[in-house]
Amino acid sequence: MTRQHRKPVGPVGLILAVALAGPIMLAPGCRKPSASIPPVHARLGLALQPTSALAMIAADNGYFREQNLDLEIKPYISGRRAMAALLCGDVDAVTTAEVPIVFSSFESSEFRIVASIASAAGQHSIVARRDAGIAQAGDLKGKRIGTQRASAVHFFLHLFLLQHQIDADEVTIEFMKGELLPEALATGRIDAFSMREPYTSEACNLLGDNALVFPDEGLYTRTENLVVSSRMLADHRPAVDGLLRALLEAERFLAAKPDQALAITAKRISVDAATMSRTWKLLDPHVFLDQSLLGSLEQEANWAVESGFTTTKSVPDYLDLIAMEPLTQLRSDLVSIIR
Repeated sequence: MTRQHRKPVGPVGLILAVALAGPIMLAPGCRKPSASIPPVHARLGLALQPTSALAMIAADNGYFREQNLDLEIKPYISGRRAMAALLCGDVDAVTTAEVPIVFSSFESSEFRIVASIASAAGQHSIVARRDAGIAQAGDLKGKRIGTQRASAVHFFLHLFLLQHQIDADEVTIEFMKGELLPEALATGRIDAFSMREPYTSEACNLLGDNALVFPDEGLYTRTENLVVSSRMLADHRPAVDGLLRALLEAERFLAAKPDQALAITAKRISVDAATMSRTWKLLDPHVFLDQSLLGSLEQEANWAVESGFTTTKSVPDYLDLIAMEPLTQLRSDLVSIIR
């Protein structure tokens, strides 16, 4: 891990009101919800990626239940698909990186970011076939590169090409579902792809010595975020508070038992512990809202607009899509966004 986690500041407790009740202000030391209070049902779209670690830990350890949440976990291969489910009403909250938030903001404003739950560098890689004549980054010119459209790995590919002075029109980018990329690379349909775990390891296993990996060496630091529908925030605010409290409890568990936290995350995304440990060292799961999130959203939105990936010609005001109040009222020290 790249960051020293804070020591627990005290026990977590929250009495969640019934589903349609208004916000309730409770001190952090209050007792856990009484069993006599009906649990609030909600649906969480969980992106199956390492940066969703806190949500995975909270689910496995029962922290959402302790907050009187009857939380239905719906797994998604990516944050992009989770955000699509949020926009069409299939889920009430999701975990996702910033890029899917950016592309969703061009379609709708009916959601709010209530927290970031991880920051991470080195999560993405370019995996290439050596027998396609690729020995160094410059050899990607003229090649077919696969990635998942409108996602963090798509943005990473943009940054990687930019770093190595390769124009976008000097490569052929093929968009496909993330889980299809390893097989497409193994069969030679594409010459390289931009992706993350567990798909980078899957491709390396399929290709063996024919695989060449260009890792992200500090090029892109992404955040994972908790995003809720505007309706959930307005009508079920206590449930939003419960989500945040459960994630804060998961952060404390991770700080106390990092090996167990790693094992939970590895199992959820179906990779072995050894593979997960390489990613884990560059992963910093913690709950926060930082000013840098605004800069990342704006940078990625400008890229999407300038590259023609959206018909929108203007960048939204992302401050309007961040709800700071829930986390501020729970832990004001974790919020550094200036309004």
